[in-house]
Amino acid sequence: MNRFISYIIILLTSLLLNGCSSLWIPDPVDPRLPKFTETGNNVAGALVNEKIWEARTTCFIDGGCHNAMRFMFNADSSLTVLFEGSVEGVDMSFYFTIKSQLFLTYSDLRFLNGKKFTIDGKVNTVGIDDLSKSNASTPCTPGAGVQGQLYFKSVKEFTYSGTFGFKLNDPSGCGNYEVSYGRFDFRFYQ
Repeated sequence: MNRFISYIIILLTSLLLNGCSSLWIPDPVDPRLPKFTETGNNVAGALVNEKIWEARTTCFIDGGCHNAMRFMFNADSSLTVLFEGSVEGVDMSFYFTIKSQLFLTYSDLRFLNGKKFTIDGKVNTVGIDDLSKSNASTPCTPGAGVQGQLYFKSVKEFTYSGTFGFKLNDPSGCGNYEVSYGRFDFRFYQ
């Protein structure tokens, strides 16, 4: 009987963890990055100043998960997309803020499908929370010293996949960052 109960517990635990776990498939061109997929693998990756940045969903034994990608709806009807990850074991997050009247609730996120947003530091912005910097208690949002793009290539059935990249040049405090070959593929359950 104990063997049967152990088998059931193992089976249920594996089912819970498979629903939100990360599946890292190396990119065939640059295996340091995850392959771009649209299947909800719960991973993201990029090069930050030629170093590997990666984000993965973290799952816990109780079945709960901490997704490395989050959406925040702001009072001014803008949408902030947060990617949490790390470079060489040091936490680094990106905050993309998109100005649009399209995003008021989670059901509105379907409008992201196929949308490209130019990051210019004026209308659409990006911030970096880099814990390797001594003054990193708040995210760095440089304003006009940034250029880039956030692209939601596919939004379907709670799966959000796309690409991102940007250059941030701000000698007054943030520093210089070049984020290239960024890609993400996350699944959300409601």
